[in-house]
Amino acid sequence: MKKLLVLMLVLGLASVANAATLKISVDGEVDVPDSTINVFASDYLDLDIHSSGYASVEEDGTFVALVVDNGYGTITGGVVMIPPAPSMSAMYGQSALADYYPGLEPGEDGPWGIIAGPPGEVTGPGIYFDEFLFHCEAEGDAVVRLIGTVDFASYVVYDTLTIHQVPEPASMLLLGLGGLLLRRRK
Repeated sequence: MKKLLVLMLVLGLASVANAATLKISVDGEVDVPDSTINVFASDYLDLDIHSSGYASVEEDGTFVALVVDNGYGTITGGVVMIPPAPSMSAMYGQSALADYYPGLEPGEDGPWGIIAGPPGEVTGPGIYFDEFLFHCEAEGDAVVRLIGTVDFASYVVYDTLTIHQVPEPASMLLLGLGGLLLRRRK
């Protein structure tokens, strides 16, 4: 029984392997180092889902979700880009949490959809989904995850992106002035 379970797990991951080149990009820039993504509390970022290589489409498709902890940010929107996205790709919902998407961490939510096409369709590298808007909700580090599933029972994490949210310059100025006033009163 244990061997059968391991075999099923390996086969399940192998069926996802063709789409394993999925990544998160920021403003169309692929593979941005996390240390360069600093966002003010009221700013928006344009996130994309792209493929960095050629892939053959799975028969049943791969469901993907772009999620973030709602305490630090929200992700909305998403438009399918064809080509190079497989021909039957689409965004289905704005709430992976409400639609019981597997693999969510506590407090995570975001849009989800499917990457699919006729069996054997080969897709090239490029942006598949565009115009996801990330909005800052609090200071700190927001971790955006791109997760996928083929059966809604198991999932795989394709990519993770850390967005550093920093206070706006005006807020920092007011905090600094307040600190100076407190110090002067003593």
